[in-house]
Amino acid sequence: MSAVRLYFDPMSQPSRCIRLFLKCAQVPHTEHKIFFTKGDHKSPEFLRLNPLGQVPVIEFEGQVMSESATILRFLTSNPDKFPSVKEHWWPKEQMRSLHVDRYLHWHHLGVRSAAVTLFQEAFVQPKFFGKTPNQDKVAKLETILNTQLEKFSRVFLPSTGAFINGEEEPTVADLQACCELNTLSIIGLNYEGANPAVHQWMTRLRNHPEVQPHYDAVNGILDKAKVANAKL
Repeated sequence: MSAVRLYFDPMSQPSRCIRLFLKCAQVPHTEHKIFFTKGDHKSPEFLRLNPLGQVPVIEFEGQVMSESATILRFLTSNPDKFPSVKEHWWPKEQMRSLHVDRYLHWHHLGVRSAAVTLFQEAFVQPKFFGKTPNQDKVAKLETILNTQLEKFSRVFLPSTGAFINGEEEPTVADLQACCELNTLSIIGLNYEGANPAVHQWMTRLRNHPEVQPHYDAVNGILDKAKVANAKL
């Protein structure tokens, strides 16, 4: 069986999602790090794979794919190529499948937009560009994030079911959302106090038997970044 070649930056939220999925679903793969801080994404070799210079990227049997949702769709819709991928990751039943689609479409302007903007202002700009965070702006961005978290928990985390859309087993939507939100632990965001429903969902996902110990292996870099942030 051919192995997937994964190109990723360990800090990239979508990269961690794909890396975590490959491990959870036991998909044979090799890993190739692309460090944005070193400019690897601008190299001619990588730009031949993805002219946009973005990660993650996968290569499989001569085909190259980018964009995390596209990659997840490919990996979950080819059981002949990836027989280890269980059906619960992207259910085949039409309405359940469409609910996964719905979350992934909302994710970018919902959870991701709010989380990335806050992370950029509170961590990336001070850490890599030496800029002092604008605390008024950070506070406003935290308010925006909390608004999106309220929508997320109200719409996508119903009281029935353990995971997004009320599913009893995690789907790719859970991995996409969690790898976005757990990044903010670097700046000390505590979901247990801010949104208990989100905290409880993240805990269930992290402790799911198919997700551990891979969750900690993939997201351990966040703990190192948290230490670095404390020194700023």
